Amino acid sequence: MRLSPPHHTSPDRGPYAVAPDGAAREIAAPERHDHAVFAAIGAGVLVLDPRGAVTACNEAAARMLGVARAELVGTPIDALPWTELRSAAEEREPAAWLASAIASAQADALLGFRAPGRPAAWHAVSVRRLDRGDEPPGAVLSFADVTGPVERDEADRAAAARFRGAFLRAPIGMAITAVGPAGVRRLIQVNPAMCRIAGRTEEQLIGSDPDALLHPDDAAIDAAQWQRLVDGALDAYEVTKRAVRPDGSIAWWLLDVSLMRDARDGSVQRITQVQDITARRRFEDRLRRLADEDALTGLLNRHRLVSEIELRIEAASPHRPEGALLLVGLDHFRHVNDSVGLALGDALLVAVAAALRERFGTAAPVARVAGDQFAVLLDGCDPAAARATGEQVLALVRRHATVVGGATLRLTAGAGLVMLDALGDVTGEAALAAACVALYEAKDAGPSRLAVYRPGTTRHDETRDALAWLERARHALAGSGLELYLQPILDLRSGDTSHCEVLLRMRTPDGGIVGPGAFLPAAERFGLITEIDRWVIRHTADLLASLEGTGLPRRVLAVNLSASSVTDPGMPGFIEGEIKRTGVDPTLLSFEITETAAIANVSDAQALASRLARLGCPLALDDFGAGFSSFSYVKHLPVDIVKIDGDFVHDLPRSPRDQLMVRSLVDVAGGLGKETIAEFAEDDETLELLGELGVDYAQGDAVGVPEPARAVLERWAREETAAAA
Repeated sequence: MRLSPPHHTSPDRGPYAVAPDGAAREIAAPERHDHAVFAAIGAGVLVLDPRGAVTACNEAAARMLGVARAELVGTPIDALPWTELRSAAEEREPAAWLASAIASAQADALLGFRAPGRPAAWHAVSVRRLDRGDEPPGAVLSFADVTGPVERDEADRAAAARFRGAFLRAPIGMAITAVGPAGVRRLIQVNPAMCRIAGRTEEQLIGSDPDALLHPDDAAIDAAQWQRLVDGALDAYEVTKRAVRPDGSIAWWLLDVSLMRDARDGSVQRITQVQDITARRRFEDRLRRLADEDALTGLLNRHRLVSEIELRIEAASPHRPEGALLLVGLDHFRHVNDSVGLALGDALLVAVAAALRERFGTAAPVARVAGDQFAVLLDGCDPAAARATGEQVLALVRRHATVVGGATLRLTAGAGLVMLDALGDVTGEAALAAACVALYEAKDAGPSRLAVYRPGTTRHDETRDALAWLERARHALAGSGLELYLQPILDLRSGDTSHCEVLLRMRTPDGGIVGPGAFLPAAERFGLITEIDRWVIRHTADLLASLEGTGLPRRVLAVNLSASSVTDPGMPGFIEGEIKRTGVDPTLLSFEITETAAIANVSDAQALASRLARLGCPLALDDFGAGFSSFSYVKHLPVDIVKIDGDFVHDLPRSPRDQLMVRSLVDVAGGLGKETIAEFAEDDETLELLGELGVDYAQGDAVGVPEPARAVLERWAREETAAAA
């Protein structure tokens, strides 16, 4: 089908072509034309008569227009199948533009068009006037496919638009800096986020030196990295710098730096992404302070003090370190707390800390190493000077006073002093332990006393042994050297062993097992016991969680808490966290505290018991009956179970007096709604007698000896399988 009615051509005129020199010349008619040459031209060629109709074309033109060659001949320019035709200078109708170009004898012009079926294709058209002697001129159109360059140009423009949109909307600061000769820099583009971070307008930033925004000490700290970036050794790098805000305050910026090189002249532009990390930096600084400082007083904490001692030991190597460690412990501070309350007690500690800080300033590290204990690390002093300083500190504490309820409260303290060069095995912990030994000697001697650590004494030997066990306990706690054991508790009414006490053992490097009596005293003495208690609680909760879904009968596991854990304000929250973490039934996680610990820390024990009751965890009072005040304390403590002290049980069949005491304890506990457990049930006769006396549960070798928890779980599984069969 033809595109439009054909225009008739002169019989003596044939198609035209463009000669290499650009002049249009008449060539032979198609039947006399060398078709191979015409067809071989890669560009599309159209020959137009004066009226703008096609008189000849080649195959390339027909292919680009998507129309058969035979249908193009005779078609006017207005009817050619291009969807868009425009010149570089103006947009006009094709015929009007062509007539204007030919009439004005314009030698050359450029157009562009899209063809049907290829809407994304672009062609560049070159128009040459074709003079025909005395006849009106025609034209030769040649065109080539420039889709690739056009698409690339459009893609570049689209990419540039996307980059600009991302640049402007980016939530982090972005800045482009031109880098000139000799490293001279000036900002040439910034986004709104950069203006906000810098606290300046775009007009203030453009053209300025970016280093002017930075702290003078930080402006050049990345010079080496920048040079490596320029040399191609780095693709990008990060650096943290301080910036100066317009008000003079300091901000912290995290800079991500890369570069862009101009392919034309090789010039370099610095691309910088800027994040204001001031808040994060402050938070990190706070975390570091929390790791090194005592939260209440702001002094160094125990961990940091040990590190400071270790630094001095390392600096002195291979010689013995000089200086001394002074440990100061307030006298009877627990009673002060009980009489004035925790808030005022804390205020007293803060006041003492402030006095010590004022006394030593930056001359010596001052730390709070325990609840009422402070330490001062004295550098480069001899024993006489160290002792004189210790006496001055004791006088400083004595002079410190506070008014409570109109009455003046004065404090006293004891002090332990150890010369670092007097220690054989010099470590931070050893120095602190030795100072602690001296402090105990001072307190034994009375208030406001100072004692100096003396190696080779009996107490020194005891401390050395305790420190050895402490070190073993630390390694066991950090590794896999601790192991849970379980000892069954018999329900004397039903005959079931639905309760077990959780016990702790330490595994030695040679595979041996050590009982708690060897290492727990050292752990209590040197402040490790609370960490061990938490380890036991965590692994007991895991053990209970592992029993869920096994089909085994549910059992209550009882964990012992030390006196330090009773007074630890974070312990209830830790227990609650472990219950939530493992999802265990809190009624299956029981706790035991000794009567001695409860009596010594009544308010703390009451708070712990109340919190455990709210969680649903049972609480037992161990060693019940050991003190004369037992009945009074069990009345006021919200405990569920009392464990009768073993002294009343181990000789029960042969002691009428013990039988009377046990019966009395059972009656009192029962009257208060408490259940009872008797420890040290070593034989069947004792078990039978305990049942007759009304005891609810029994524990001892007659019921079962402690075994590794893993072995107990395996036995329970075997027993359950056998019962099911």
